[in-house]
Amino acid sequence: MTSQLPGPVASPRARLAMAIADAVRSVPGARLSAGSGVAVATQYRGGRVLGVSLTGEEVTVQIVADAVPLPPLLEALHRTVAAAMDRAGDSRTVRVHVADVDLGGLEGRPEP
Repeated sequence: MTSQLPGPVASPRARLAMAIADAVRSVPGARLSAGSGVAVATQYRGGRVLGVSLTGEEVTVQIVADAVPLPPLLEALHRTVAAAMDRAGDSRTVRVHVADVDLGGLEGRPEP
């Protein structure tokens, strides 16, 4: 989730965070989460991207999962985020953190 869309002069940091957020949103079974307490977010002039943290050495994506089993979901997220970063020319390590599992999202789904 973003609090404001970046304008035409958005920084590379803002564009990368937005691309990562879009990549996460493209994977069924996961949604970005800022977490509780101090928000996991990338700040940029004029807004922020919640659930994506860009640091010097790694990119952390924090999610709420509503799909199981988790390993295939996490592999898909990692692969999709890494591809978005590769397109942006960024080679930082990707870390996917599961902040919560939404059991309500699992209702009515068959057991694996």
